[in-house]
Amino acid sequence: AWSCASLMVTLHPSLQCLEIVASHLVWPEDFNDDDGYDPVSTNPDPIEPLVCANILCRKSVILRQHLSDPLSLSNQPYGVGQSALILCLEIILQARRYASQSSKFFMSGFELISEFVKIADYGGSDHSMSSEESELVVDSIYPEGCSQKNEDYRSLRQLKKKLKHRVFYRSEQQLKTAISVFLLAQSNLHSVFDGSFPQYFVKAALRHPDEHVRSFACDALGAVFTSFPSQEMIAAEIIDKVLPPLSSSNKKFNKWIESLNDPKLSDDLSKLEKAALDDARLSHQYQAIECVGLIAGTSSDVKH
Repeated sequence: AWSCASLMVTLHPSLQCLEIVASHLVWPEDFNDDDGYDPVSTNPDPIEPLVCANILCRKSVILRQHLSDPLSLSNQPYGVGQSALILCLEIILQARRYASQSSKFFMSGFELISEFVKIADYGGSDHSMSSEESELVVDSIYPEGCSQKNEDYRSLRQLKKKLKHRVFYRSEQQLKTAISVFLLAQSNLHSVFDGSFPQYFVKAALRHPDEHVRSFACDALGAVFTSFPSQEMIAAEIIDKVLPPLSSSNKKFNKWIESLNDPKLSDDLSKLEKAALDDARLSHQYQAIECVGLIAGTSSDVKH
């Protein structure tokens, strides 16, 4: 089925062909009552949507009719119909719904999202993404911040704390993709992403207990200074409110550590978290120095 789908998309990358491929590989249960179809498993596999997304990740698909022309399809079981890019992103989201928390495919698809944006909003496209496409891209990268109108809002709210402490997810998957997309983004995508990127992918990530996450946050900070006009305000907030104090005073550092503690933790867990953060004192200070150096060397209007 995968080889057949790939051949179909290669020979005829029309919007109608995309609908046929996606509906059969990603939403096959919608055909259970049709003649000639065998009922599909009640335990869907995330591999099918991910393979489908890989098949569709090509210029001939993403740039079809300049991206923004609507799909004129009569039957769309997946509930979208605005562009080929939205269909591809919905496929990624469907794969995530199929994957359990213990699955290696849990919250997968970040590299594909980056490739979609690279094609749609940067390489070879004469038109920037629409607002709807941009919002779905940001929801795909930053699911923890999705609005209540998102159908996955409740399930993602329940996963928010767990996602925060999944180091590989926060660093190698989410932050890495967010930086890439932020640097590739054009006007519409920037207008949607500029609100959450500095807050979550820079400020919150710089205060994360894991050094790998903080390392990617330093890269995200550098990305901010390539795009944001108000560099002095951002730099001042990072130095004064986000980074640990660069002094030999234990009192100041301990106060900063206390600001990171989750007030909802039990006393025992709070003590363990504080001890872990205190053990990472040198790592925090090293990355604070790295960020200050980055600010001094990258920003153009910072006076201090």
